[in-house]
Amino acid sequence: MEFKQSSESYKMSSKTNCKNNKKNNSKYYQNHNKNALTACPKNGFHNSPMGITKDFIDELVEKEQVSVMVDNGSYSEKIMPHLNLKSNNAERNKPQQILTSTPHRKVKKLKVGDDSEPPHLSPNTQLDSFNDSDTLLAQIDVAAIEQEHLSQKTCVPHKNRASSGNSPQLNKNARGVKRKVFSSTVCDNASHTDPEPFDSGSGNMFTSVELITDSIGADGDTGNMPPTAFVQKHGHLSTEMTKIDYNSVQVSGSGNSAIQDDINQSSMNIRGHKESTPLSRHKEYEKVTPVTTKSLKERLKQSLQNNAKIPTPQSSRAVKLKAESVQKALEQAEKMQNEGSDYDIGPFFGLPSKVRDLLESIRGIKTLYEWQTECLSLPPVLEGKNLIYSLPTSGGKTLVAEILILKELLCKKRDAILILPFVSIVQEKVRTLSPFAVELDFLVEEYAGSRGPMPPRKRRKKKSLYVATIEKANSLVNCLIELQRMDEVGLVVIDELHMLGEGGSRGAILEMTLTKILHAGGDDTQLIGMSATLNNIQDLQKFMKAEIYSNEFRPVELQEYVKLEDNIYEVKPKSLCPDDKLMHSRTVTFPYTKEMIKSDPDHICGLVSEVVPDFSCLVFCPTKKNCENVALNICKMMPRHLTGVKRPERKALLKALLEEGNGEVCSVLKKTLQFGVAYHHSGLTMDERKLIEEAYSEGTLCLLTCTSTLAAGVNLPAKRVILRSPYVGSNFISRNQYKQMVGRAGRAGIDTSGESILLIKRADRQKILDLLSGPYEYCRSSLQFEDKKGLRRLLLTTIGLKITPNIMSVIEFLNKTLLAVQSREQDIDISELSRATVQQLLQHEMVAQRKNSPSSSKTSEDLSLPALEVTKLGRAAFKGGVDVDMAKQLYGDLCAARDAMNLTSHLHLLYLVTPYDMVQQVNVSWLIFFKQFSSLESTEVRTAELVGITESYLVKKIAGQRVKESEEQAFKANRFYITLVLYDLWKQKTIWEVASRYQIPRGTVQNLLQSAATFASCVMHFCAELEEFWAYQDLMGNFVKKLSFCVTMELIPLMEIPGVKQGRARQLYSAGYKTLQHVAHADIEDMVKSIDHLSRKVARQLTSAALMLLNEKAEALRTEADDMVMVPEQVVPSAKDSPMPSSGVSTPSSSATFSQPLFSQESL
Repeated sequence: MEFKQSSESYKMSSKTNCKNNKKNNSKYYQNHNKNALTACPKNGFHNSPMGITKDFIDELVEKEQVSVMVDNGSYSEKIMPHLNLKSNNAERNKPQQILTSTPHRKVKKLKVGDDSEPPHLSPNTQLDSFNDSDTLLAQIDVAAIEQEHLSQKTCVPHKNRASSGNSPQLNKNARGVKRKVFSSTVCDNASHTDPEPFDSGSGNMFTSVELITDSIGADGDTGNMPPTAFVQKHGHLSTEMTKIDYNSVQVSGSGNSAIQDDINQSSMNIRGHKESTPLSRHKEYEKVTPVTTKSLKERLKQSLQNNAKIPTPQSSRAVKLKAESVQKALEQAEKMQNEGSDYDIGPFFGLPSKVRDLLESIRGIKTLYEWQTECLSLPPVLEGKNLIYSLPTSGGKTLVAEILILKELLCKKRDAILILPFVSIVQEKVRTLSPFAVELDFLVEEYAGSRGPMPPRKRRKKKSLYVATIEKANSLVNCLIELQRMDEVGLVVIDELHMLGEGGSRGAILEMTLTKILHAGGDDTQLIGMSATLNNIQDLQKFMKAEIYSNEFRPVELQEYVKLEDNIYEVKPKSLCPDDKLMHSRTVTFPYTKEMIKSDPDHICGLVSEVVPDFSCLVFCPTKKNCENVALNICKMMPRHLTGVKRPERKALLKALLEEGNGEVCSVLKKTLQFGVAYHHSGLTMDERKLIEEAYSEGTLCLLTCTSTLAAGVNLPAKRVILRSPYVGSNFISRNQYKQMVGRAGRAGIDTSGESILLIKRADRQKILDLLSGPYEYCRSSLQFEDKKGLRRLLLTTIGLKITPNIMSVIEFLNKTLLAVQSREQDIDISELSRATVQQLLQHEMVAQRKNSPSSSKTSEDLSLPALEVTKLGRAAFKGGVDVDMAKQLYGDLCAARDAMNLTSHLHLLYLVTPYDMVQQVNVSWLIFFKQFSSLESTEVRTAELVGITESYLVKKIAGQRVKESEEQAFKANRFYITLVLYDLWKQKTIWEVASRYQIPRGTVQNLLQSAATFASCVMHFCAELEEFWAYQDLMGNFVKKLSFCVTMELIPLMEIPGVKQGRARQLYSAGYKTLQHVAHADIEDMVKSIDHLSRKVARQLTSAALMLLNEKAEALRTEADDMVMVPEQVVPSAKDSPMPSSGVSTPSSSATFSQPLFSQESL
């Protein structure tokens, strides 16, 4: 066991030892015979087996076996306060001499006022440090002096001490243990019966020395071996021979500061010395037990036990290699940082100082965290290699990615792609990066929903940052690969990299995108992945061919708690035993009445009241309905005086919500806002969520009840985070979800710490222990989700892009996926899987085989394999981003509508672009369905009948009668019900009106509209690849754009601004900001005054986004003008092209190769 005594325990030990010495001194020392000796002031005798006189000590000094050092006279007062010192204070403050060992070198005696250097110690000298102890401990070798001196001295027994007992004898034949010698401690003569001090010429000196021989040399009895011979035999002094606590050496009086400084410096030099023996490297040997009355056998046993606990030292070669590699990496990083690169244009990580100034002025960031600087300075990052870095939530990951993006745009002059998981986050990121784009002269383009031109515009001067959702990023990469423009992109950043293992279509699409970038971009395109929750990071490292950087940094300390009934337990994440993960912290004792306990048995209100309104709080709930109920219940129990906190700001928030809802506001929010409480989930519209988020960030709201989507999407930290239940919906929470939610606790720069409290039932206790002690969930490939749907889509795309022209190239490409990396543990044969998937595509008529035509670039093996190429339907599917399994159904619906299209209204077109995947997400109310059907015009009823919906069918459904219908007919009926919802939005009914009419949450209505706009864009590109659908191409253009907004024409320009929805657009239009130019050049203060509840920060973002959008449009016009007057580089013979639409519209021939396209997709 390590000796880790505190100062107080050591004092008690000293006190006990002195008392024992007074009572049993004769017995103690006689038992030890010649193995121990002491010296006391009076004539050098102390009732010991032998006495040590001043002459004896001087003789030891002369032989360089001990030395005398200076110690502060206050030692006795500190270590032995129980002694009744008879000397006066002046005498106590005189310096004392302390006996130490001399490692066979000449040591000068130090006296008060002497400016001599302190004793020089050998490299093997070790230091002992006890907390707040002034004890000076020394171990010296007395092998040479035992025979010469100890046998010559006689003991004069003290008249008050009795002698009895025999000392245990050491086995002189024992081998393998070096001779150990022990210590000296300073005593005071007041502890003895003899009052006369021993005068050494330097004041009153009271010295007690104890020399104990408790181990034997490796060759048996080495008692006669002189010190020099001992050193020659063993090569060095024993690690236990000399142990000195230089902290105890005190020098008093004037002129002695130099001595004290020299002594301290010697202590530091010795502590830093690395050439000591292996045993001396361990802290166990740096602690020495104070002198006790234990028997020699017990002490020897204790020493051996301590030695056994010392871990085996690491191989010196391994340590050396590790140190060399670390030093080499540091030198390389320092060299690269100092020399910079060919792309560096400034001092801020290669960026101009203006970037640093913008970070401070726009975001208030003055300095970077240490880990951020370290990560940005990594050699792989500076060399443009792929990187995966993982940190806890709120650790500052995004800033590192943004700096790397700016470096790519400004220094390397190449485009970049930022992939984000949700549309709302894409829009938020575009808005927050717009001020940087305006100041630094680059473009930020939004690729979400129906926004973003395909293919992207090619810029000559300004570089672009494409901020895209996962689905749009996949389509964007497809376009760039097809046009051989992938070399324009130098950097791709993926946020929430763990979504690769989501298990659904989004995870599969993300894996497709990354695999294609790795194949087409090669080493020229850098991949940066970041996430807070990664477990099998080695698989991702191999898949992305990336370097790894991880850190546990959090700007604010996180304290995790679990509440079970009335007890709160602190989570101990470093505890190895699962049962020790929870340590009881406190018992809640809120003054609840019986009614309060009945309505709030989990004490949520009490836990919230400990924080609000002075600090912020988040309460995560398992369902959307539970969010609203918890918010209402908390407000019922809150004290009434909280309604007076920030009353004007909360009234302004309520007014802004009323304007957004055209005079309507949620009844729950109307009751909770006055208390500073609101709920946040997908049932709210985007404008409502944005207003609530801004109010929470500004402190107007102090409590949000929310679902888990807030943790994954929006950065809204809080002082305390409460998890209402360990469930998300009906599923038990995963470790990834738990860490994301609790990671919101603690606001950097505001709070010194954050805390989370998870409320559980007793039945879930074991699950929670497993959750807290278990690892993060594995990130597994999603390509095989839903019967390998993602795999079919991937291979269809690669065949269409001519990346995999035959089966062997298909197998080779699939071996680059994450699925291939994990194939062994999942027992998957990539070759067989490739062949089976291609066969499925052949059966779906998406891919066809043909005989290979001879070519100089093809080998004999390639010619022997059938070539794979996509059919017209397959090409339309992958170009439009339509699911492979849905492509045939969409083709059939378009063909049926083409033969009997009802163009008297937009109802038929809306039915064609109603998303297939939304059908199962909306519950049909047949009564509402019949009511809305009855209100349709006769021409609109005709459209319903063309689809297969009749009045008699609906009547039977309302009556609950069994209707003989196929699965296809039921699907069409549900889909047409959603079409009616979209039709009301198309007719510019408000979201509130539509949600109330169909009994659907308004957030779901808005999401439905957004999904329909996205799918309409897919249908438009799908039709563009099939000449038979030329009519749809003409119909879809303006229809898709209008569907994206569903507002009057005058509001469309304002809604093009990233993040601006219908409510905000109306506010801007009513305030006089009717065009992009008005918003871009608006005065910030005037805008804040004219629009209620608009902060300066948001107003600045709106003006920057509008200005950036204007610059983008102007740049597109300039590029298009240059393209129109550009002379083609070369003209080649006409090749076979796909038939053009028979619309009679002339298009540029593809036989001529131009340096730039004649017309952009936007102009067409």
